[in-house]
Amino acid sequence: MLRTGRSPGVARERLSDWWDVAYELHFVLTLYRSVQESLRTGSVEPIRSLEIDWSAIDWSALTVDGSLPRDRPGEGLNREADTGEDYTDEMYLADICQVLAEFINLGLEDCEVGFLSLTMPGEEHNQPGKFGLQIAPQNLVGAAYASYASVIAKRQEIKECPGCGRMFFPESGRQKYCTKTCASTSRWRRWKARQSVD
Repeated sequence: MLRTGRSPGVARERLSDWWDVAYELHFVLTLYRSVQESLRTGSVEPIRSLEIDWSAIDWSALTVDGSLPRDRPGEGLNREADTGEDYTDEMYLADICQVLAEFINLGLEDCEVGFLSLTMPGEEHNQPGKFGLQIAPQNLVGAAYASYASVIAKRQEIKECPGCGRMFFPESGRQKYCTKTCASTSRWRRWKARQSVD
């Protein structure tokens, strides 16, 4: 995570550090999109198909004691073999939602904020895929994560633009391209391609 200065007139984040942050933000969006797809299909396969290397994650940076309530996602099968406890898809989804919340919290460390997963299998108030949030960012990195946290907490849809490949938040269910300019450019490319065939 980026550390920032707060002196007026001083650059708060180094540009080189933003490459790491951009990768982290992309990972968070990708993980959230897979949670959305899992809820839409009723299967955790969209999450499992990401083939995340959970051993590459620095768990000590994500949680106070370096562990999650029910082990780390993907390790449930090990616990299942050791203890005989079933590691259900519901538990896996809850663990993934917890990881997502922890990644967001790490990015919000310079904000006055709270972000939590409301996915609690077996609990009376279980709300699969839902998150709660209140934010006051103090720097650009915090503002970026605050924006993502707000989108996720509201369960806003994320689409991939077929024109340029960027992820975006559609203003309506009918919006296909990220911007009107991108839609126009795509139409022009299709028209140009048809003209060259004729």
